[in-house]
Amino acid sequence: EPSAHPPVTFTIKPDKTTATPGETITYQAIIGPVENLQTAEFKLVIPDELEYTGGSSPEGLAEKMNATTAEFTSSTMKFILGGIHDYTSNSDTLLVTFTCKVKEGAAAGAKPVVKVKEGEEFFYFADSELEPKYYTINYDPNGAAVTIAAAPKPATGIALNKSELTLTAGNSDTSLT
Repeated sequence: EPSAHPPVTFTIKPDKTTATPGETITYQAIIGPVENLQTAEFKLVIPDELEYTGGSSPEGLAEKMNATTAEFTSSTMKFILGGIHDYTSNSDTLLVTFTCKVKEGAAAGAKPVVKVKEGEEFFYFADSELEPKYYTINYDPNGAAVTIAAAPKPATGIALNKSELTLTAGNSDTSLT
């Protein structure tokens, strides 16, 4: 049955669109404007090219959302919002900030996407009969894609084929390599 409330936008947003092996990417999990939210839950799924390095919910999130619990457990990569009393917001709400490091050997050109575990995520409100009603969620996991760039290869030396070149103004010489 369709939700009585407008659809809710859920986003996982990286701080960069390109990263090299060894580089850290900071992500934010954000819920857009929402009416009467009562509970939410999701678990992050980290792709093979990335190594999860930690995360947390903003301090004071439970108070802000008028909830008993609003926390991200770093060891399980799971966010749980509960005991809430109809959270309504006209703007985005940051739920989690987390970081991942690009693994050494990650293929250049790969586009790893951090997602939420399908079938486990939910956001719902209760109607007047206290029946759980699920929001329609607008979620595009590809918004979290980061392109892996080749690791930079530093120069190991510079050599010239001549130690000296005389050039007259206005002329050109391509013999120096």
